Amino acid sequence: MALTCERVAATLASYELRVLPATVAQWEAGSERPNEAELLALAKSLVVPVAQLMGGRPENLQDHRIAAGLTRPAICKIIRMKEIGYTRLERANKWRADEERTGFLVRALGLSMRDLVEVSGAAEELETLLAEAVVGRWKSQLPDITRVTGLRRKRVGDVVEALSTVFPEGMDVADVPRAAVVERFWGLLGDPVADPGAPGPWLLSGRFA
Repeated sequence: MALTCERVAATLASYELRVLPATVAQWEAGSERPNEAELLALAKSLVVPVAQLMGGRPENLQDHRIAAGLTRPAICKIIRMKEIGYTRLERANKWRADEERTGFLVRALGLSMRDLVEVSGAAEELETLLAEAVVGRWKSQLPDITRVTGLRRKRVGDVVEALSTVFPEGMDVADVPRAAVVERFWGLLGDPVADPGAPGPWLLSGRFA
């Protein structure tokens, strides 16, 4: 941080947050993490994006909202959803809404298709499906991978087939480097921008309040 811990603590006080300089030092050292209110205020104090202070890419709905610098009331106003309903979805990390509200969310948080899969709570299932697909059973996994990602079957099939050639046939699923497979999967797809109307697990018909 460019400012001293004392100066940062004094600046946070202007946001009605009482934080000790020692606590700021712990944040800087990485031994403690600020809570949501502290993080949003800290970003304003340092004049940097919230995402820059979070360390690593967001992987759930709450982290994406915070990275965008939005409070729950603020995002609910944008997506036109009651806060109690949104809070329930965020805590479960299972975004479910119609195309319109999903579109509001995608634009407000700047989500990619990968992000949308993750905030819908389907990341773990996709990871498992890809691990099973790359060791020689990719055709049987293709329908479920398509369902989870909401992407066109042929596009997904081309990428998964390419991935399956990287790993030896008959390799044990437990030995598959899952995180690397997921990274490569989205990389080969070109990390597409989220499509709110894609038929993924996030999409509900009708309206959701």
